[in-house]
Amino acid sequence: MKQTTPPTLPAQGANGAVGPLSGITVLEFATNAAGPLCTQFLSDLAADVIKVEPPQGDPVRHMPPFHKGQSGLFAQFNRNKRSIAVDLTQPAGRELARHLAQRADVLVENARPGVLDKLGLGFADLQPDNPRLVYLSINGYGDDGPYRDMPAYDQVIQGLTGFAYQQGGEGPPSLIRAGIVDKTASVFGALAVVSALLHVKSGGPGQRINVNLLDAYSAFALPEQISSMTFRDEPTGGGGGSSINVFNLLEAKDGYASGLVQYRQLHDTCAALGREDLLEDPRFGSTGAVMLNQQQLFEELSTVTRTMTKAELAELAIAHRLPIAPVNTYDEYFDDPQVRHNRSYVDFPDPELGPMRLISPFAAFSASPARIYRRAPRLGEHTTEVLREAGLSDPIIEKARHEQAIS
Repeated sequence: MKQTTPPTLPAQGANGAVGPLSGITVLEFATNAAGPLCTQFLSDLAADVIKVEPPQGDPVRHMPPFHKGQSGLFAQFNRNKRSIAVDLTQPAGRELARHLAQRADVLVENARPGVLDKLGLGFADLQPDNPRLVYLSINGYGDDGPYRDMPAYDQVIQGLTGFAYQQGGEGPPSLIRAGIVDKTASVFGALAVVSALLHVKSGGPGQRINVNLLDAYSAFALPEQISSMTFRDEPTGGGGGSSINVFNLLEAKDGYASGLVQYRQLHDTCAALGREDLLEDPRFGSTGAVMLNQQQLFEELSTVTRTMTKAELAELAIAHRLPIAPVNTYDEYFDDPQVRHNRSYVDFPDPELGPMRLISPFAAFSASPARIYRRAPRLGEHTTEVLREAGLSDPIIEKARHEQAIS
């Protein structure tokens, strides 16, 4: 019988976690959403993320809802990290931050362009002493240009890219009520960091990366929306995202269901709902016709679905493999059978705060699973621990604390 060598597991990182990025240290100078969510993805993969916060903390710490004084929003964006409170306005604080950066594999920041350079913590300042450093800057519009110093928020970018106009359909422009732009930049930022780490591992140097909200969201949201404008030498009228409405709802007794019925699914859908007559309707007689007339199709199917509950419609969809699902409330989402089967969320136990409901990591790895192993940190909870690991003595740490450079 042939013996097989068991797979080698990643080494346990300094934070005690095992995963794809074990052994990688990430220094985070980031607040709010885009930067912190990016580093959370890395921390879920077992990178040791050290969150460097100002004495007053990340502003998200002060955003409701609260439980026992803790922000639920902060908890969602900052699990698996350690916090060190450093006053970068103090020379001693900047020196401590520089000391940590010289030992980091990755630095992530989302300040306005040039802010960290003025503090002596820009890529050009750190790279000579740490040539393998991967330095990610997330900002609104890029490092230069007419909008360089303008504030950029999710709502602003949704409007600027034309996406809000598209969302409005025949009515006024409409904004997605979620931080989708920031979260898109977070995903692309994490992808960029892992790509740059692979470049370093292959013998290349460290490098600075810019992910800005404008370009990241354009790359994510616009390809199908501007498909009718793709070929500039021969503009094509129609056929793009603006001329086909495939985002429609089915009415139910107690709410709505969403879905998309393509031509290959038309027969089964109409048969399951008792509307075989639609198979002879010329509006739905071809692949293109079904897509062009999706709104009318859903209006026809709603004559049946509005006599059913969402639960009954969900059972019918499962039985016939229909591309339809109920429009859930958040409570219904957490009770959804597929969500529960996937363990798409975790009720993480904390002895002080009680069970915390957190969204699970974004991918399932067979050999080095991503996982949640630590709640979001208290402000400065790990300051002494992190500085000791960086080789600083207790007298030096206490001197910095006395000078109010750390807390």
